[in-house]
Amino acid sequence: MTVERPKIINIFTKSLLILLLVFFVLIVLAQANPLNILPGRDSGFFLYAGSQILKGKLLYIDVWDSKGPGIFYVNALGLLLAKGSRWGVWFLEFLVAITSTLLGYKIAKTEWGHGAALLAAMLWLFSLNVVLQKGNLTEEYSLLFSFFAIFVFWKITKSSQPQLAGWILLGSLLAVNFLFRANNIGVIVSLMGAFLGTSLLSKQYGKIIKPILGFAAGILIVFGIVTVYFLRLGIFYEMIQASIFYNFSYAGGNFNLIATLERAIELLGWGLLAPFLGFLSVIWHILKKKTLAPLLLFGLINWPVEMVLSSLSGRMYIHYFICWLPAIWLLSAFAYSVFAPKIFSDEMVRLIETAPWLVCVVIAFFGFSLVLNNLGLYWNSFNRLAFQRSAGVEMISPLANYVRQNTRPEDTVLEWGINRAINFLARRDAPTAYVYYPLLVESAFSNRIADNFYQDLIKKKPMYIIDNYARNPDNILSIDPVIRAGQISAGKGQQYTAENITAVFAFIENNYFLEKTIDKALIFKLKK
Repeated sequence: MTVERPKIINIFTKSLLILLLVFFVLIVLAQANPLNILPGRDSGFFLYAGSQILKGKLLYIDVWDSKGPGIFYVNALGLLLAKGSRWGVWFLEFLVAITSTLLGYKIAKTEWGHGAALLAAMLWLFSLNVVLQKGNLTEEYSLLFSFFAIFVFWKITKSSQPQLAGWILLGSLLAVNFLFRANNIGVIVSLMGAFLGTSLLSKQYGKIIKPILGFAAGILIVFGIVTVYFLRLGIFYEMIQASIFYNFSYAGGNFNLIATLERAIELLGWGLLAPFLGFLSVIWHILKKKTLAPLLLFGLINWPVEMVLSSLSGRMYIHYFICWLPAIWLLSAFAYSVFAPKIFSDEMVRLIETAPWLVCVVIAFFGFSLVLNNLGLYWNSFNRLAFQRSAGVEMISPLANYVRQNTRPEDTVLEWGINRAINFLARRDAPTAYVYYPLLVESAFSNRIADNFYQDLIKKKPMYIIDNYARNPDNILSIDPVIRAGQISAGKGQQYTAENITAVFAFIENNYFLEKTIDKALIFKLKK
């Protein structure tokens, strides 16, 4: 639904609306503000790996993880932009979120009007705020490529001309998302499914060959470039082994769709009502009108696809639900287009269409305390960055600060547990590539990883070993023998334990002493 307005009013409305959407994105990203928030577990390691890349270290050799290479190079880029500061990574997160929001708004507004676009934007950003977990996650960056893919697909379906370049681009975007995390390809796979579904049901068999070839070409182009790059670095096999084969073991065959749905309802609650109504409305629309609009068919396919992909490992990590957000966005927009005329008066619908920014202002008013808190937060951040840099522009934990003050730059530090940000925040390298030990899963490679870890430990002897067992005492056995004995007697510890863990504990006990405890972390120092 559109309403004709004078050009100057259109410009004012668009500008104000963009500013308000920017503000809502800033509210979401407040949980990733480097001045007030410490990095999460995964984010901390991604930052550390990015800093290692900038030092010339090799992924999967000098710094090991089971993720695809995309997330590490994004972190390296962010750190490069801000000269080692987390603010560069935060800036990339902002670009991802605001670009995704504006692309989604453009599509939804054109298809169903400002009201639908606004509701969808608010709901998916609300959901992102719930599942972002301090940000800098593989699924978060994939949002940009997923929303851009939807935009490209939407343009293709609106054109009457062949769009081979568009299909090549879609294939390329799928490959890029795969390089962040294999499960992040759900949106683009669903787009292709929607295209094939509408083409086959309309019996346009001859029109699917070139798009499929273009799509495949896009995938091969990106994978070809990446293959050549990693072959030249001499680490192609190591990348495949870590990011693909090891992940088969990590998935573990623990598929649990029901538990995933329960977890989603627990996290998002009423935020799932609109997309659920949209999902039912798409089915009704197809049955009643006997038509298959490609964009709607995509929404119908994508949400179940993302549910399945999020359930494969059975781990139900909160950030897995980030991949649901494009489906939540689209289905919520369609739900508004169906139900708003039945719920609101004609005058209210027209007001929303002519002044969507007013709705943003009303929402901001009801969230007044949240708005003020975030305004104050960003003002403090701006003030530090612009005028008080000597006071520090990032938060650093007391633990990381202690390590930094009591070690030399050339000293190495090993973190035992799940707080992967210690090395990055303390600006100290780990003595080994395999900083996830002892949190390994059973695989064909785990014994080799454990052996390499042990050899690095005894040869390079870190100055400090930080025992962070207290952050996950059910799975991580403490280095302290008394605490560890209590854990074992209580049945604690991982399901899979490295074969050499007894030797590791013995080496640490013989060569290190407990120097200090900070925030429940035990700090073991190398004996002279």
